[in-house]
Amino acid sequence: MSSMTLREVDVTRIPEPLPKSVHDRLHNILRLDERAVRSGRAETPLTLFERPVDQQLDEWLQRQLTADADGRRRMPGVLLLGESGNGRTFTLLQAVERARSRGWLALYLPKASEWNDGHGRFAGVYDRGSEGVLALEIPRYYDRPTQVLELVRCFRTAHADTLRELRCAPPDELRAHTCIDVPDEADTERECQTHGCETLLQLADTLLSYEPVLPTDEYQQAMLTIGTLFRSLLRQLQRVQQVPVLVAVDEWNYLNSVTGFGHPTRMGHWVHAAALRSARPLNAWNAYARLGAHMARGLVLCAETAANIRGQVRRKRVFGSLAHPTTDEMRGDSAGRQAAARILHTADEETAAARPLALTIPRFTREECFTLLSDMERNQVFRHTDDAMLWRLHTLGGGNAARLVRLCRAV
Repeated sequence: MSSMTLREVDVTRIPEPLPKSVHDRLHNILRLDERAVRSGRAETPLTLFERPVDQQLDEWLQRQLTADADGRRRMPGVLLLGESGNGRTFTLLQAVERARSRGWLALYLPKASEWNDGHGRFAGVYDRGSEGVLALEIPRYYDRPTQVLELVRCFRTAHADTLRELRCAPPDELRAHTCIDVPDEADTERECQTHGCETLLQLADTLLSYEPVLPTDEYQQAMLTIGTLFRSLLRQLQRVQQVPVLVAVDEWNYLNSVTGFGHPTRMGHWVHAAALRSARPLNAWNAYARLGAHMARGLVLCAETAANIRGQVRRKRVFGSLAHPTTDEMRGDSAGRQAAARILHTADEETAAARPLALTIPRFTREECFTLLSDMERNQVFRHTDDAMLWRLHTLGGGNAARLVRLCRAV
């Protein structure tokens, strides 16, 4: 018998857009009305398969986030690995739903690939390098403001009551105990302010109030403000101790896959990726090395996509937080040396405590595949003719759930 079981998932706790694989199961296998399920009016709930690896992860999260009496340092988080179709997205979503059912805070980004669409807003910033202004003195900008607004809006919807009770930590405490990115005095000072807010709910509402400004001519200032307020919220979450905090990101490695600068470049003056080191308000590598490592009572849980994307995350190449190593050409130029002096690297700061636990989601076993086939037959995805047909489907699927679903639809 398979140890994999169906588990009801309370989608009313997930205001975020459902990932594609979960959406596919909801609509094409279970044939449910998403609006009815989200409102809690559906007669049949959304069910996802719970595997032993899901139970293992849940037990580990509970130990890390609830038992801290001995004062030991927690791991900064978990990185879910594995082949495409093995169920990392299902594992991550169930972890978020469980966390919220226990009263934990869960900041959930289900589609990091949506943070991957170009950098047109920065065209004017790039051009300024030819105006005789040192690139590193260009004002900081933050991209992806609409994605940040959607992320915070859903977070507020899921946790409004809890956020209303959590008071903002004072600036001195944030300066001393929080870190989001490569330390920079100007960025840190802005991010460590409470912005006139007394609670985390007020901080979230202040951020959301800037949405109407984006379509106007003041969009650059709005982008900066939204990014600053979002990073202030992340710093506040680092100091929350009343309840556990989980930051969950699906398609984690998409966060850093596009950069306007491949290497240090000269455009009038040296324009280095460090000039825009705060462009991404949330950076993939620093999700563990800083965000997770400095949490008082929280951790980061990410799932890596197996998609073939440009710009995989590397220690020496992280857009928005640290830059590529300097080049010989850059070091041979006086302006280049001046720019290089401002570049900071996180690799030297990294310790064993700042590395996540890697958990590989395995392929489905033979018993798990037969459980999947039974579920799809019960939901009339295909018609079972004989046992030989089940064996053929299992063999062709090769332990990959997504491939098995496609095969069943084709039968």
